[in-house]
Formats: sequence, structure tokens, C-alpha cells
Amino acid sequence: MPSGEALFLFGVVPFTWSTVAVLLVGLVAVAILWKPLVVRTGWQPMPIMFAGVCLAATAALTLGGAGHVPNTGCVVWNNAGVIGVLTEASHDLESFFNAALLLPLGLTLVLAMRRTLPPLLVVLVLPGLIEAAQLVVPGRVCSTADYLLNVSGGLVGVAAGAVTVRWSQRADGVPRG
Repeated sequence: MPSGEALFLFGVVPFTWSTVAVLLVGLVAVAILWKPLVVRTGWQPMPIMFAGVCLAATAALTLGGAGHVPNTGCVVWNNAGVIGVLTEASHDLESFFNAALLLPLGLTLVLAMRRTLPPLLVVLVLPGLIEAAQLVVPGRVCSTADYLLNVSGGLVGVAAGAVTVRWSQRADGVPRG
């Protein structure tokens, strides 16, 4: 891949050298920080490691530049409305990827923490930070539709994590014979 050019995975996900660099930095940070974080917080080790990997991948996919394309600003809204934006994910691959992006992060954070409020806050705030950061990343565009899709996927992940934790707590409370 020549410098400055983006390869598009599945035709929609820009993949450049900066994507690889952000991913590698994120994975190194996870390798260094996850054990001390587990010791300090008492969170579950494997889910917090997977959450860190999900966060590193999210940063790489959303903050890796798309080449030397000038930034076009922020798409404030499309006329589809909230329901239209969310149903768009069923037939548009880019929208589907935006919805799926934070689902594993929401799920693994709940599994790691055994609580829903902190992961809920993460999946509500992180997409806004991503979209704001994309204002300054070459070739990226911030979009309220992307924000809504990211949040919706994160909320599904948090809900799935909450159901899984609740189920495992019930299973642990049942005497085994």
C-alpha cells in the first residue's frame, strides 16, 4: 500500500499505514495496562483484555486516516430520521459496520465490570468523541448518523452483557448436586 493511499476493506473501511500504527499502539497499551488494571479494579481479566483489544481496533478503524483526502466537515443529519438511520444498517454495509463497531466493546465491558452504568456511559460518550476527532483526521467525515449507529450497537452490546451477567449470577446461585 503506497504511502498516503487507503485500501478499503469490504469497499467501505479505510485501511492505511496510520490504521496499522494506531492499532499497534493500542495493542501495546493493552498489553502493558490490562494486568495492572485488573489488579487495581478487581475486574474480570479476560473480558477486560478483550475490551482493550476492541477499543484498540475501534480507535484504529475510526481514527486511521483515509489518505490525503481533504476533510469535508461534519454531516449534521440526513433526512431519514432516527428510525431511518437505524434501519439503514440492514441494507447498507457501511451502516452495518458502524452499528457493529461498539457492540463487542459494550458486551466485554459489562462482562469485565459486572456492572452496566460505566459501560453504558462509554458507549454513549465514545462515539461522540470519535466523530469529533474525525473532524481533524484526513479523509474522515463526522456524521450524526454514524454516532447513532455506533451508540445503538454499543447499547445492544451492553444489553447482551447485562443479560449474560444476570444469567450467570442466577446459574451460580443454584445449588449443584
